[in-house]
Amino acid sequence: MKHELTANLWAFLDSSTGLIYAVAGRAYQLTGNDEEKLATLRVLSRHDFRCATRSGLGDRFKVTYPSGETKSGVTSPKAMNDPNSMLFEEVLNQIEAALPRITDFERGVTIKQKFSEQPLCVQTIVFEDDAGACRAIVTAEDKQWLQKMME
Repeated sequence: MKHELTANLWAFLDSSTGLIYAVAGRAYQLTGNDEEKLATLRVLSRHDFRCATRSGLGDRFKVTYPSGETKSGVTSPKAMNDPNSMLFEEVLNQIEAALPRITDFERGVTIKQKFSEQPLCVQTIVFEDDAGACRAIVTAEDKQWLQKMME
């Protein structure tokens, strides 16, 4: 079976502001059909964010409050579902750049690992409370819990 370079992507949601302030990601080489790979990624998304380096969002992400005040480096959770936000673009580039080269012994060369144009990824919100405790929002039960926390 052919391996495919896939990724888990996490957006960290600050409990006190309700805004995403950081992202992280991790690559995996997985085999199987897309359903099997996605199931594996979902299972891994529950805890693997603890092994991924967080990156701030940078100044291109901004939130403007009703008072007119603007805060940089944060965004609404809606950005997770907005492909135009390109929320994970930089973290995917960082992950890809850090991947080790693979040796092709038949040809005597090393090959750079790259994501496909549309890599198979799972995006997960990680809710972080004021004490730094984190919970990945993976299941329907997690989503209900998050909804109650954000009320």
